Amino acid sequence: MFRIPPILLLLLSTFVHARDLGYFHGVVQGPKEILQNHLDIFQKALDAEEKATLMRMFPETEAPDESAVEILIIKHHNLKMEVIEAKREIAGQITGEVNYSRAGGGNEVFSVTIMTVS
Repeated sequence: MFRIPPILLLLLSTFVHARDLGYFHGVVQGPKEILQNHLDIFQKALDAEEKATLMRMFPETEAPDESAVEILIIKHHNLKMEVIEAKREIAGQITGEVNYSRAGGGNEVFSVTIMTVS
């Protein structure tokens, strides 16, 4: 009878779990791709006015109240965010330079840090 080694099952389950969470798309994503994906999700939530999603994207210690999220939606609706560069400086964090641009003109570059789950 054929028996699958336990280590292979562990590796397969880890890969499937990571793939389901979006960590793999054929290869492991780098910090720039992870940060851009985070910003894309954030922007979609802003454009769709999904307050619950936006509130979950902030650290628990800095979670805004609902009125602050409403102001955020009004001020940042239709804002384009593009990662210029990003790197992992500290375990569990990705820091990058992000270009913010508005449809009516005006670009600014900000430093952004996100927490990642290892």
